[in-house]
Amino acid sequence: MNNGSDILLLTAGGLHWAAVVIYAAATILLFLGFAFQKDRCLKTGVILIICGTLFHTAALGVRWAAVGHGPFMKKYEILSSYVLIAMYMYLLVIKKRPGLRAAGIFVMPVSLIIMGLALTSSSAAVEMPESFNYVWIVLHVLFAQASYGAGLIGAGLSLLYLMKEKAQNKGTATGWYQNLPSLEKMDKLSYRFHGFAFMAIGVMTASGAVWANYAWGRYWGWDPVENWSLISWLLYGIYLHLRRIHGWAGKRAAWFSFAAFLVLLFILAGIGWVYQSVHAPYFI
Repeated sequence: MNNGSDILLLTAGGLHWAAVVIYAAATILLFLGFAFQKDRCLKTGVILIICGTLFHTAALGVRWAAVGHGPFMKKYEILSSYVLIAMYMYLLVIKKRPGLRAAGIFVMPVSLIIMGLALTSSSAAVEMPESFNYVWIVLHVLFAQASYGAGLIGAGLSLLYLMKEKAQNKGTATGWYQNLPSLEKMDKLSYRFHGFAFMAIGVMTASGAVWANYAWGRYWGWDPVENWSLISWLLYGIYLHLRRIHGWAGKRAAWFSFAAFLVLLFILAGIGWVYQSVHAPYFI
């Protein structure tokens, strides 16, 4: 790396940490809004998320310029990009349905943990291997990002559903609970996000298999990352099957969706801590 690239990397690091600080402040405001039922805190928290997303976008953009490739290499870049896509998806949801701002009480803490894992890992720039010069790796990473964002928001909506249902049963569904969509609408919206996550995991796994053939000369090798990706896809498929065929909805579906998301989260952020994988040189 030359001096210009080093300066860009330092700038990207500073922008990343600025985004984390802003996201943390937004998370605090969202929890205050939830705890004290203050819609103003929720609105201010969303404004901070928008600001943090702008810094975050700039951080990855500057890093892209410094290293010469997108966020496809190493935990630092990849986990950060998962969070950025999730932020844009969350902001799009609340633009359409402002009453769902409170989903941030799940979306933001999880995303802060993922950002923490990213920023405490090595930020050293690495060159992209020759095997990465295919459209398949772009599709693979893009749909991994989309699956995380969709699963995260779907799980956040499931949490809001459980909270509102409990409050209604106790007769305490007042304040910002009244700004939430009906239980039926939240249940259906969560279902749609989980359906999208199922599709995204499928494309992620299929495109990863094609890329693996270019990189390692085989489509499937029963690597831990591959195995758990298949398990995650099957779990979301079971969720959809239970809803469409067996009429699961509401509380049962919400709890099942949490289990499916935890597996997805393990694949995207935690599997490297447990297993040795052929993916490790690229994602650690």
